[in-house]
Amino acid sequence: MGERPRWPCTFPGCGKIYLSKWNLSAHVTKDHSQNAARFPCTLCEKEFKTRYNLERHISTHTTEKTYKCATCGRSFAQMDTLKLHEMSHLDKDARPVLRCHLCPANFYSRPGLYLHIKATHENRRNYSCTFCAKKFAVSFSLKCHVDARHPENKEIINFCDQCEYKSHSKYNLYKHKSPPYCESTPMLLLQKIFFQLSGFGQPLQSTAHAREVKIEKCVFMVILASIKTYAFFGV
Repeated sequence: MGERPRWPCTFPGCGKIYLSKWNLSAHVTKDHSQNAARFPCTLCEKEFKTRYNLERHISTHTTEKTYKCATCGRSFAQMDTLKLHEMSHLDKDARPVLRCHLCPANFYSRPGLYLHIKATHENRRNYSCTFCAKKFAVSFSLKCHVDARHPENKEIINFCDQCEYKSHSKYNLYKHKSPPYCESTPMLLLQKIFFQLSGFGQPLQSTAHAREVKIEKCVFMVILASIKTYAFFGV
């Protein structure tokens, strides 16, 4: 199968390329029109080319999270973020698979597929790192890159309340406090004590002993679940 035709933007200084004439036309209307509609944010000086982008931006000015997951109770500021999260509760076999029509890549969400086409096949990487030459298709990817590769350029503001660990990235702090990283976290200490008392992690001497340890592990998980319920909900 031959490669699909490309539609380059002929506007001076714009090197964007699209896979359809319709997308090219929409780009010219939105980005190069002299009277392009602007949607200003009333809370700051930023302007946006679409109302959808403005609404997404406004949610960054508040900590209110009105969209709640019916499965786990977690809340989100944006509906599309909630929908992506809800996919994580489905078995992989039950998730709809979206296939890229230009390569063998598969995705579980339309935003993921869209970003893949935008970055890989249309080479639209409009977010440049100010510390190196890398470019990204979305601002979030640029932020993650700066957090991971250029931490010395950001102020350290996030501290672990269980140990001396600190990080400029909230995500890194979250990973640190998750098993098996921060051993000072109370739940991890309880787990460690249980495993030591039960002898888990020791080499199994026989299949009979293996069955015995398996039963003990089941009991341990029930006890641990009870402790977690008490620790987090006080019941």
